[in-house]
Amino acid sequence: MILQVTDATAIFLMTICTIIIIILCIFFFRRIKNERIRYKEERSIKIEGVVSYHTITSQINSYINRITTNDNFSLLLLEIQDFEKLVKAFGVVEAERTLEKAIFRVMQIIPKRIVVGSLGRTKYLLFLKSEYDRFYAIELAKKIIANINKPVKIFQDTNINFNCNIGICFFPMHGVKLKQLMNSLNIALHDAVKAGLNKYAIYLQNAKDSPSSHIEYHYEIKEAIEKKEFIMQYQPIVNLDNQELYGIEAFVRWKHPKHGILSPVQFLNIMEQSGDISWIGCWGLETIIKDYQKIKSENPNLDIAITFSLSPKQLIDNEIATKFSKILKKYKIKPEKIYLKIQEYATYERNSTIKGNLLKLKRIGFKIAVNGFGIDFSKIMELDALPIDAIRLDKYFFENEKANELQIKNKLTSLIVDFANNNEKEVIAESVENVETLEMVKSIGIKLIQGYAISMPLMADELSKFIKNKDWEKLFRKTIDEENFDY
Repeated sequence: MILQVTDATAIFLMTICTIIIIILCIFFFRRIKNERIRYKEERSIKIEGVVSYHTITSQINSYINRITTNDNFSLLLLEIQDFEKLVKAFGVVEAERTLEKAIFRVMQIIPKRIVVGSLGRTKYLLFLKSEYDRFYAIELAKKIIANINKPVKIFQDTNINFNCNIGICFFPMHGVKLKQLMNSLNIALHDAVKAGLNKYAIYLQNAKDSPSSHIEYHYEIKEAIEKKEFIMQYQPIVNLDNQELYGIEAFVRWKHPKHGILSPVQFLNIMEQSGDISWIGCWGLETIIKDYQKIKSENPNLDIAITFSLSPKQLIDNEIATKFSKILKKYKIKPEKIYLKIQEYATYERNSTIKGNLLKLKRIGFKIAVNGFGIDFSKIMELDALPIDAIRLDKYFFENEKANELQIKNKLTSLIVDFANNNEKEVIAESVENVETLEMVKSIGIKLIQGYAISMPLMADELSKFIKNKDWEKLFRKTIDEENFDY
């Protein structure tokens, strides 16, 4: 009986050993096969500095494992077009030799720290680590296309011009794993091919929703400044108490030659990164003053407040007060009716430079307005210590939600209004788009309203007509008619 157990154990152990040996053999055979494939890949690459697909993907995966989603890097996928036509015309050997010359020339303009891998005869993957920003990736794509287009001598009297396309994607915006990034790259490359030869494309998943996806505008902004494509629009603000025009808010827009009127969300973040945000601030103030002076000449009794938004990036500029002061002197205008608006209350708390610059602007005579988003019950009393003159409440405060949530918002809004009234600060309700919201605003005690219920943003000449005709009075006539309507 004991012998039988021993034999069974021995058979079991032999079986296990056999399985392990088979698994090890399969593992080693696969490893040898992969090494042979890798060896063949590397033998087939004749251009100095170009690594195999296996090498570059291993490096990318290793890099992804070392960094976090707070870091970033770029990938470019280059594809040479119409190579088969060259093969048919001159043969495989001569076509490949000519292609190698073109790729070798491209390699001369690529920094050594950028890894370039071969994905076959006509495709190349470029890996730009986080030391190279997104703008550099786009700039490099343009340089590569320009170099690929240069003629390559194939015979003594024959030159060839290659064409190509490039897809671009960014980590982590377009994927956090290599497979996701490669999918994004292939889609971007497909978009580039659809756009025509010698084009590049950035992967765009949600172009309308993601401001950063408009990074390609970076290269058009300088030209747009020179061609004066930026414009200013104005949205009226009305006082409900006396039914008069209280003021206007100015909005910068880009009149793009291909895409039409672009809102700031599509280009301001690019201008912040390119350094043009300082220009847009000074241009904006100067344009507002010139437009106002022209409108006032057509409406001599005009005396209204003007609101103009500034981004935190603009307010970090230590020269902003000096620059704005020079513009005021140039046009001989006092700033007491100009409100400089910052987008969120928290901006005051985060940065001492912004606080200092706002105090300088306040001393010059500008008024300061802040968006109410970020103000809560605990912060209301702190507002008195800040150099603000107006609080602007957007649709967040008036949106229809669950009854209990809306009740809490109404209570907070009422506290802000009470605080403002007791401390001589203005409250403006933005995004008032219908009579229902108008009635809600009135019930809370807000007097100043702005939104599509009054008017859409207008060009300066349209605003002048709006003021001359007192078009905002139509709103009050409509409201009265609706209130008196016998259902």
